[in-house]
Amino acid sequence: MSEPTAHSNRGPAIVLTLAVLLFVGFSLPHLFDPPIGTHSWRQAIATSMARLYSEGQPFHLPRAETCGAEPDVFMGSEFPLYAWLLGRFGSGAGIHLAGRLMGLLSVVAWVFSLFAIARYLLRRFPEPARSAGAAAAGGFVVVSPLFRFYGISFMPDLEAHALALLGIAVWLGPVREREAAPAALSAARFFAGAALISLGCMTKLIALPHLALAGLVLLDRARSGEGLAGFKSPRPWLFGALLLVVVALPIWLWYVRWVPALKAGGCDVVWLPKEMDDNWLTATLKNAEWRSRLWEWGAQGTLGPLWIACLAGLPLAAMAGWRGLVFALWLAGAAASFVRLGWHSKQHDYDLLLLLPMMAVGFGLAYGGAVRVGAKAFSRLAGRVPIRVARAVPFALLAAVLLVFGALAHGKSRRHFEAVLGEVELEAALDKVLPEDEPIHYFGNRHDPRTAYFAHRKARATEPWLYCQKKQVRYDCVLAPETKGRLAPCNERPPAVVWPERSLVCGIMRPDEPVASQRVVDRILESVEHRVDRPLPGAGRVLGLDVSGCGRSRDFVCAGDLPKRAFFDVYVLADGPASGIDLRVDGAPLDYGPKAERWIAGSIIVIRAEAPPSWSKVELRSPQATLELAGAGR
Repeated sequence: MSEPTAHSNRGPAIVLTLAVLLFVGFSLPHLFDPPIGTHSWRQAIATSMARLYSEGQPFHLPRAETCGAEPDVFMGSEFPLYAWLLGRFGSGAGIHLAGRLMGLLSVVAWVFSLFAIARYLLRRFPEPARSAGAAAAGGFVVVSPLFRFYGISFMPDLEAHALALLGIAVWLGPVREREAAPAALSAARFFAGAALISLGCMTKLIALPHLALAGLVLLDRARSGEGLAGFKSPRPWLFGALLLVVVALPIWLWYVRWVPALKAGGCDVVWLPKEMDDNWLTATLKNAEWRSRLWEWGAQGTLGPLWIACLAGLPLAAMAGWRGLVFALWLAGAAASFVRLGWHSKQHDYDLLLLLPMMAVGFGLAYGGAVRVGAKAFSRLAGRVPIRVARAVPFALLAAVLLVFGALAHGKSRRHFEAVLGEVELEAALDKVLPEDEPIHYFGNRHDPRTAYFAHRKARATEPWLYCQKKQVRYDCVLAPETKGRLAPCNERPPAVVWPERSLVCGIMRPDEPVASQRVVDRILESVEHRVDRPLPGAGRVLGLDVSGCGRSRDFVCAGDLPKRAFFDVYVLADGPASGIDLRVDGAPLDYGPKAERWIAGSIIVIRAEAPPSWSKVELRSPQATLELAGAGR
């Protein structure tokens, strides 16, 4: 079948433009938000590195606040292209805004790259099924809650995949190009695409599986003749060898030769398999928990019914012939990498970004197949319906799907991924007790005790900073007021808060004063469920106790495998260094991990521990005395 006319191609352009505008519209409310949310420690590291780059830090010597004050200590970082771009070009408008805009540019690259890749695979589909299916693949980014959330995050994962996919799209050529007789790949297009693919794989090694698709597309487009005879020419093999050099050599130079020289005390964020434990070895398809969680993440990341459509569309790649083999190998490489490398812990759902391109293409194949079947079913109406109307129907239906499911994905992305890590629970608890114009609170993640997050609620012009230092089995963090809100290295100051494994100990302080203001104390006394306001020798002034949690008083949203839980939040105004503090329920101490050995005088400490199903009395015990916080529980 011949290619559609220019007029008939307006449908894909309209749908893809709508997808981009929807994503931009959904992102506008968060345009100036600080990078706090899922995996805040990675977002805070990226913004910290970007700020230092804006101050003139050399590109090849990445640093972050976690490196401390020593000038010769650097960060063993992944290729810091993302942070460098934010610091180099975002310092004028603000790193927050620059990060959001870079995310939106990456979204545009995803949309049009997936459109080009799906159109390449749908070669044998007649119009309008081919263009409608390709447009569905490009618009998939709007209807995926997983993509919606990480699309506005300050992490290089989205950009890494965008660069690799964009490089492949450059090789595929303009979408108006006649696929029946593809033009030979020129040297200029080859090196432009190879450079983009190389930068994507360098930025995040998790993007390496895209080389499976890139290599086969390269062989397909670089061959000098049709069919298998075209591979007898040395041209495609020469291009393939050049691709390996362009991609492999920079990766080897940075990750193997340079990064090991930069690693220093707690400043390493590069993940390599040999440095991890053996947990991932048991996380295979033979593991029922792993299978259940993978299915759950897929359903949550693609809104249920669309998850089924994605899977149903994957077998249709067999209709693409040689190109179907290209897609199958791409999918196999990505799936194998996700199992082998991506599943190195049970909380890194951003690794599913590796599988989203395949899910998007699967959705496009399913929609294109449905349009093809529908066109045949309604072919008898061809004489009664104008051709323009008949061609517009698939794109109008697709636009409606993007509008409806995009709105659902927007709400689900924020609720789900914040609730999974429990940060929304603690943030809501702090919002309940802090005055509305209190500028600063910092909090930790009970699923990841390695991190402490410093969140600016009102002062949006400033950056959130992170500090965390691992010392054997303890994680110590301290806030230094004289640094105007930035967290000081633990090796220079005594630790103020220890972040335990299963629950939280949180400190609230202003950036400009070491003593909590009276208005904060008054707000807590007014807001807590059980007001105490009594001194406890050896600890300080105990303000009160809250019993809240997932599914309880704050109407928290439970998602993933997070069961409904309740938590004790105890607010203490510390009067000096303290140690040996125990939170006890009915005489038994609650396990909230290592206790804070030193608390900064004048700070407000929040002790959070998981509440049992039933209790009658809650006490806080210090070495000098015991104070009852609440009785006649539930």
